[in-house]
This record gives sequence, structure tokens and C-alpha cells, in this order.
Amino acid sequence: MRRALEFSIRHPFSILIVVLATTGFFATRIVDPMTGELKLRIDPSFDAILPDDAEARVYYEWVKEEFGDDQSLIIALVVDDIFTLDNLHRVQRISDLLESAQGVDYVTSLATADHIGSTGDNVDTRPFLDPAPESEADAERIRTEVHGNPVYAGSLVSPDATATAFIVYVDDTPEQIFTSQRLDLLMREIVAEASGDAEVFISGTAHMRSATSRALQADLAFMLPTVTLLMALIALWSFRSPRGVSVPLLTILLATLWTLGLMAWADVPINLVTTITPVLLLTVGFAYSVHIIADYYQALEREPAEIDSAGGPAAWALHHVSLPVFLTCLTTIVGFLSLTISQFPAVREFGMVSVFGISATTLLTLTLSPALLQILGPPKRRRDASEGVSDWFDTWVSKVGLFSIRHRREFLVAAGAIACLTIWGIFQIRIDTHLITNFSVDDPVRIDFEAINESLEGARPFSVVLQSENEEAFLEPDNLHALDALTSWLEDQPEIGGATSFADYVKLLNRAFNEGDSDYLRIPDDSNLIKQFLLFGETEDLEDYVASDYQNTLIRVRSNCKTTHEIANLVERIEAHIAESDFPEEIEVGVTGNTVVLAQSIDAIANGQVESLSIAALFIYIMLAILFASVRMGFFGLMPNILPILLFFGLLGLTGVPLNATTGLVACVVLGIAVDDTIHFMTRFNIEAREGANEKEGALAALRSVARPVTITTAGLVLGFLVFTLGDLRNQAEFGVLAALVLAFAWAVDVTFTPALCSGLRIVTLWDALTYDLGEDPQDSIPLFSGLSGRQARVVALMTNVVKHSAGTPIFRAGDVGDSLCVVIDGTLQVSLKTTTGRSSELSRAHRGDVVGEVGFYYGKRTADVAALTDVRLLRLDNQNLKRLQRRYPRIAAQVLWNLSKVMASRLSGAADREKALTTQLGV
Repeated sequence: MRRALEFSIRHPFSILIVVLATTGFFATRIVDPMTGELKLRIDPSFDAILPDDAEARVYYEWVKEEFGDDQSLIIALVVDDIFTLDNLHRVQRISDLLESAQGVDYVTSLATADHIGSTGDNVDTRPFLDPAPESEADAERIRTEVHGNPVYAGSLVSPDATATAFIVYVDDTPEQIFTSQRLDLLMREIVAEASGDAEVFISGTAHMRSATSRALQADLAFMLPTVTLLMALIALWSFRSPRGVSVPLLTILLATLWTLGLMAWADVPINLVTTITPVLLLTVGFAYSVHIIADYYQALEREPAEIDSAGGPAAWALHHVSLPVFLTCLTTIVGFLSLTISQFPAVREFGMVSVFGISATTLLTLTLSPALLQILGPPKRRRDASEGVSDWFDTWVSKVGLFSIRHRREFLVAAGAIACLTIWGIFQIRIDTHLITNFSVDDPVRIDFEAINESLEGARPFSVVLQSENEEAFLEPDNLHALDALTSWLEDQPEIGGATSFADYVKLLNRAFNEGDSDYLRIPDDSNLIKQFLLFGETEDLEDYVASDYQNTLIRVRSNCKTTHEIANLVERIEAHIAESDFPEEIEVGVTGNTVVLAQSIDAIANGQVESLSIAALFIYIMLAILFASVRMGFFGLMPNILPILLFFGLLGLTGVPLNATTGLVACVVLGIAVDDTIHFMTRFNIEAREGANEKEGALAALRSVARPVTITTAGLVLGFLVFTLGDLRNQAEFGVLAALVLAFAWAVDVTFTPALCSGLRIVTLWDALTYDLGEDPQDSIPLFSGLSGRQARVVALMTNVVKHSAGTPIFRAGDVGDSLCVVIDGTLQVSLKTTTGRSSELSRAHRGDVVGEVGFYYGKRTADVAALTDVRLLRLDNQNLKRLQRRYPRIAAQVLWNLSKVMASRLSGAADREKALTTQLGV
């Protein structure tokens, strides 16, 4: 791996050419170079955040196929009284203009909707405004007809006759063209120009999609340059040089462009979830690229000979940063990969493109960045990045670290208390998806929705579907009575402004065939009579309410619900009523619609959170356990990252911010990012604690070392996520605030709780266990390591203390208290004893693998002097680290103790042999 990465140092221009070619390829996926057409698709619908294989989604798709889609615009005209001659003529004129407008299939309005009435002995099916009214009497007749029509009263005209609706059904114009040409707003302008001083409002599914699409585009156009500028300012403050700004910015911008190119190439749209991806990559990628720039400038401050031997500052930086950046890339990718199992297409797509984006960022950080630094060469002069702030920041960090270490127990208790509080908050979580509330209260989209919702009795449609096993089931009076009763019950619910069903048409036909007598506005008792009515009075509008074989029908409901939580409560009440009602056995009743499926996905959202987080936490735990070569240490490594996740869920419950497909991303994203800083700290702590043979000092030294880059990257991440709060959509703002708060808390945990936790630990990384220098074949050449693998021997060394002494240094003195023994790794020791004359007499010499000080270790008192004859490295074993080894690695500890017993037995045996030989020599 190292050789592959060093290719960028040896051949920087080759790297540059490959990166430029790759960038050109992805750029042409985004924009067609021949036509200039944008290929990146935007999908603002809620379909992407619906479970794609759930039963509710399948049922909804069947209903759309059976009865038609509900994609339409509602344009409301508000006047003092719609039933004046001028206003009715205005309705006719506007309806004609809308039907000829681009993007319109047909329009339902007072000018086009069929009214079923009677003229003398004949049934008359015609639009309300056909013929056009010519007198006030005609206008009053139309008023009576509309208010007496259960299908259109309340839906086409408000109860107080101050508002009328134009329901515009869009044609097959591609959505991207519909949005980019602002066809919905052009239709609104048509109505506004033709309506004089009347108020005009627009809503409906097609408008909501178009408005959301424009908001997504506007947010991206604003956020991308804003985040880029923020990252540039942070880099400028941190490094105070052009290359310190340009190299990381170029890296993250290219990674983002590659990711957008992949999305266009793979036809992954920008939607309510994936729109987060570009800004996320800029902020996370900046955190990665900062490390190589920081190490590059650190290299410039080291001894020139050391840097030259490494191949220059860029090569030195790459050597030091490649492993931690690679490891943090893996943990971040795990967080995003856990999202790919989601039931929601948008969340899966977000996870997949984010994995690609993070991988691209890491690749460019480890190839393009060092290549550019190599091409630019060392700067002539560099201002100190910490100039003016270094002293106070380092002092503050030291004080915080020392305080947390001294109060280790209190910090652990506080962490437990925070966990308990957040767990209580978790039980208060509300799962909800913003519908119209995704727009701010002063946004024109929401203002118009509220106006239509109030004047026309609901602007949020859904359907109640009735199915039968028998053809012509809904020509039977009993079934129609049940349908009519359910429709009436629905209309009585406070969240429902109106409900229309096939039963209303049948009642209208019955009245029309009985000379308009209002007493006949009811369901006939004869199915044959109903068939005759339909034979002569059927209209095209019936296709929207009943199947051609009369086996299935639906009730079209207009609700005023603003969130999926309200929809879910309403649906639950409807289903409970249906269960209690006496419907014929052959009829099945279901509730569906775009927002209903979204509301019914509550369980999927909650289960998805549990699954994604569990998988992410499990894989990160496994990686940490492997990295730190211990199951127990994997748990300790995960602890500082679980606290921010608990805080996130606690904040949801305590603040009332709902859990949904967008805010639900925060947990996995933060877990994947926050663990990066923990890895940096704990890896550094391992080095410092081992070199200083003191865990507390090691924790403090590690904090001083990583606090500055961790603070810089966290500041970039927090500011980058806060940019989401400046967008137009509420779900993005909530995502940004939550992510920023949780990451800030994760930073606080890393500078307080993590040092306190680590100050009582000894960490061994897999890298250390594989590479720590104990000489050749320590398991064969050092008896204490007999029966262990090379890796296990290094674990023993890392869990104890390896110390260095120069020649002539006393190691033990006879008579001193003995609390440890030493194993010689390198060098030679002299074991001696002072005679009665005060002269030192050499007893023996200890070389590689020999144990010294074992008598004092077991009996508590040194019996000989031990000094270094040459420079030596010794493994120092005492009761404390032996117990620690037994706790963490019991099998290894058991083998070490067995080997130590054999060493002691060998010493006793040797002593007995020497005594016997001496006895023989003296003739005793």
C-alpha cells in the first residue's frame, strides 16, 4: 500500500493527468457537452422516501393504476361571491386559458365539471356553465345546482361561495421541463392576469413537487459555494498560506464533482435525502484533507535531515497520515454502508453515493494532495498557523485535560447520567415527516396551501378503497349504502374537509331521473334501476371513482392534515371505525395515498434506525477491536461515540424534532464521523503512554497533540452542517442543526471524557502488535515469550513497559525494595555484589532473553546490583501491568506466567547444581 501511495510523490504529473481525465469524464456525465443539457435529475416527490417493497406501497401503486394518479394542481380564485355574472364569465375564460396552456391535459372547474340534472322529463348531463349564464337568475340557478351537488359542493366552490377551484391535471411533460420552465407558476400567472383584483392561490401535488424541486436547486446553488467559502476561511485561518487553502479545496471540490457525476451516470436523482450529499462531502472531505496539510507543515518544522531521508515534506506527511486517514475512511464508510439496507430508496441511494464520495475524497487526499504539494515544492516562508493563538489554546487544552483526568470518576459518572437522561428522552420521540410544514410559515407555497386548505375544505388528498370479490358488487344497494355511510362518517371527522364517492353519483342520478326532486337524493333500493340510471347518465368522471366492472371503488378524501403524524392518527381512527362497522363480508376496505403510505412507514423508519445503527455500531466495534487487538478495548473505543448518538436521540425526544427519513441519517453519519477523532486520539495515546510509561501523562500528551486538528476539523464540520439551516426546507435545517450539535458534543466528549477514560487504560493497536520492534523471532530468542506468536509477544511488551537505559546506568541496587523484574531485549547487563571490602564482584552477565530482578519481584527486596554494560532495552514487568495483562489477555498472561515459572525453576535448578558442585569441590 505504501509503495502505491508513494507513486504520487514519484510521479505527481501522472497523478494530475489521471485526475483531470477522471474529472472530465464525470463532468460530461453531469452536463451534455454538445447540448449543455443538465443530466443530473431532480426528484422532489415523496415516492423516494416511501418503502419500495412494503405492502402499503404495493397497494398504493395498484390503486393509482386502477383509478389514476393524483398528480394535479389546485388553483383557487377568491372573490366576494363567485356566483355573479362577471365572476362566472371570468371562471369560463380562465378555464379556457388553462386548457390551452403548456403542460395541461385537462381542467376540472365550474366550466367543465359535469352536473347531472334534469330538464323536464329528460336527464341532462352538462357543465355547470353550459350554457353560459346571461342573467342574475342564471347565476342563482348555478349557485343552487352547485351547492346541491354532493360531488362538487365544497371541492369546486367553498361553502360560503367566496372561492372556486381549478383542478389542473398535468400532461406527460417531463417533470424536469415542467419545473425548469416553471409551468405551474405560469398557470398561476394566467389565472392572476385574467382575474383582475381577485386573490389567486396555488397548491396540489404537482405544484408541491415543482416547488420542492426549485427549493432543492436553490439550496444547492447557495449551499455549495457557501460551504466552500467557509472551508476556505477555516483553512486560511489554520494554515495562513495559499497552498494550505487551495490544495484541500481542490481535493474536496473534485471529490464532490465526481460524486455528482456518478449520480447522473447511474440515474440517482437529487431528492429530499440525497440533496444532503454534496454539502456533506465538502465538510467531511475537508476534515480528511486538513490532516495531510497539517502534517506537511509539521514536516517543514522538523530537522531537514529527517525530512530529506523521508523523500521530502510531502512524502513525510503522506507516510504519517495515510494509515489514520485510511482507517477513518473505513469507519465513515461503515456508517454510510449501514444505510444501504434501508427500505427507503432515497436513503439507500444516499448511503451508496456517500460511500463513493468518501472513497473518492480519501483517494484524492492520499494521491492528488501530496502530488500537488510535491509539484509546488516547499514554500519559501510560512507563517505559524497557530501564531497569536497557540499559547492560550495549548494552555486551555492542558487545563481541560488535567481536570478531566484528575476527576476521572466524576466524568464517568456524568457520562452515565447524560446517558440516562437521553434514554428517557428517547421514549418521547415522535416519528413524523413534514409535508407542507417543510416550508416556512412565510413561504408562498405554505401560504397558498393554508389558504386553499381553509377555503376549499382541505388540500391534502387520500383515498379509502373498497374491494369486492364479485363483479358489479357496487351496483348492489346494500353495498352502496355501506359506501355512502362511510363517506358521511368521513365528512364528519374534524381533519377532513370533504369526501366524495360513487354513491354520490348514484344519488345524483336518482334525483335527476325523478325530475330533480331532492327527496330522491338517496340510493335506490333496486340494483336494476341503478344499472338503467348508469346506462343513460354515466359520465367520464365516474372513472375516477369506480372500476369499469363495478367490483372496486374508492372514496376521494380531502384532509387538512399538515404532517404524517396527523395523517397516521386519522388513518388509525378510520381503520378502527371500519373494523367496528358492519360491512358485507365480501368487501375489504383500505386507506391509501401518497401521504398515507408515508405515514404508514413509521415502523419502517424506526426499525430502519435500529437496523442501520446496530450494523454500523457492530462493524465499527469489530474494526476497533481488531485495531486495538482486544475485544474489551473495542468496547472502550466505542463508548465515546455512543454518547453522541444517545444525545441525538435524546434531543429528538426532548425538543420535539421528529424522527424521519432525513433526520434519521444523523445517527449513522455522526457515528461514522465521530469515531474518526476517537481513533486519532486513542492511537496517539497508545504511543505517548508507551513512551512515557504513564497512562495519565500519555492521555494528557495525546490530547495536546490531537486537540488542534480535531478542533479545526470539528469547526469545519459544524459550520458546514449549520449551512443547512439557511436553506428553504425544514427537514434539511433540522438535519443540519442536529448534526452540528451532536458533532460539537462529540468534540467535547473527545477532549474531556475520552482522556479521562483512557487515563486508566493501556491500548495496543493491531499495527503495534504487528510491527513493534522486539528483535528477530522474540518468541524463540526470549524464554519469557516461549509458546507465544510474534504478535502475542509484542502484545506483552506493549501492555507492560519497554524502557531504555544508556551504558553505565544502574538498574537495581542490592537492598532496595523490589517491585518489578526485567527481561533483556537488547544489550548487556552486569549482575554484581559488593564484597565485605566494598569492592564490586561480578556474578554474571545478562544478555537478550535473560530475566533479572525476579528474586526482588517475588520477595520484595533486591539481592544484587544490576547495571547496564551497554545501551540496553528492557521489558519491565510489575504487578500492575501483569494484572492488566491478565484482565485484557488472560491466555497470553497464563503463558507468560508459566514461562516465568519455568525461568524460576531453571534458576533454582541451576542454583542447586552450583551448590552441589561447590559441596563436591570442598569435599563436604
